[in-house]
Amino acid sequence: MALGLTLRTRAHPVDLEDLAYAAYEFREALIPLQGITPDRCDAAATELRDKAHHAEERFFAAVAGLPRRERTLAGHWQNAAVLRYRYGLEVFARAEDLGANMLAQLATHRRPSWPALTELCDACTHARLDQHQRPEMFGAIPRRATRRRRTAPADSAGADHRTVLHCRSS
Repeated sequence: MALGLTLRTRAHPVDLEDLAYAAYEFREALIPLQGITPDRCDAAATELRDKAHHAEERFFAAVAGLPRRERTLAGHWQNAAVLRYRYGLEVFARAEDLGANMLAQLATHRRPSWPALTELCDACTHARLDQHQRPEMFGAIPRRATRRRRTAPADSAGADHRTVLHCRSS
């Protein structure tokens, strides 16, 4: 089925091969970031982050003129790719692979079907839920048990808390 994406755009015609290349370039720029921690500030890490940032800008520029279905696909894929490669969350691998395959099919003028797009959305949702539930699954302390209490100690019931906080910050 031929895809009329080159006619239905916001401002300029979209070259789908450029979109596929921008997605590939963005993915390739994210992969080296996998081993870099956020506190690493050397020149090589900064260069890799800048390269990924520019590739992401080119990807979003290529996506800007697409119809809603393709923009949804691109947004879910970008989110899954960043979470997988930049933050090392491998639970997003399936969603990222599904999105990458559908973006590659766009270059051959094959528009993603609604069931395929729903499958991608579900894969992202399941990965997100899996990531949130993982600590409880492996016997870790639930998040609510680790929260600090916001109440004052009993022996300081009549104390001026503003003064106490001021003294701690000095």
